[in-house]
Amino acid sequence: MYRLVIPLIIAACLWRYSLGSLGSDDGWIELEFDSNKKTIPWRWEDIPLQIKTDSVVGSGDKIGIDMKRPHLVGGIAILFSSPIKFWMPYCSTQGGEDSSEAYAELPVQPPDEVDKIWTFTKTGSAFVITCNGVEVLNYEFATSGFSNCAPKWGGDTTDHIVFYKSWSTASDFYRAGKFPRMSYFDYSRTSILPHPRGKGFCPLNRGQRCPLNGGKAYLAHKNLFLP
Repeated sequence: MYRLVIPLIIAACLWRYSLGSLGSDDGWIELEFDSNKKTIPWRWEDIPLQIKTDSVVGSGDKIGIDMKRPHLVGGIAILFSSPIKFWMPYCSTQGGEDSSEAYAELPVQPPDEVDKIWTFTKTGSAFVITCNGVEVLNYEFATSGFSNCAPKWGGDTTDHIVFYKSWSTASDFYRAGKFPRMSYFDYSRTSILPHPRGKGFCPLNRGQRCPLNGGKAYLAHKNLFLP
């Protein structure tokens, strides 16, 4: 018995040490710019985006993200004013102009912690923002009151996201997120998190399993959603 347990303990300790020495960061990627913008392949309807910030309320810093399919069609901006506001071109305003009048106060203000993790979830019909686990915006395109909102934002054809240096003064790190709630996931959509066996696509329905590399099974509601 001890011959088995002791090697397992040693192996576990070495594994934990190796993670620390490699600087494990739970998938966070530092947002760095070689020019005035950074374009990243991203299927936003399949993969929620998380942004880590440490800006304070009233600083004027921004989170800014545009989406492409393949041309620019819209974006989201979070302004660290007091209170914190958001801007969605064609949805919070009829056009795409960036002005002080274009920003609206978030319906729910984020928690008071300075260190924040924002989750931006886009579906074919709505855009949802959570901050440190609190839902601060759930915006349905069809009920926005602006005629350009649903045509610009609807559907599931986003293929890239764009960070602009001047717009990303609050954004420190980004990573792939998970869907905050089961109801945000469109089961008719394909998933690429993680890649199924052979790096193919696997259509997910509630509770459906997808074969993965190594012969393991992938259960949608356990792997795609936050607890």
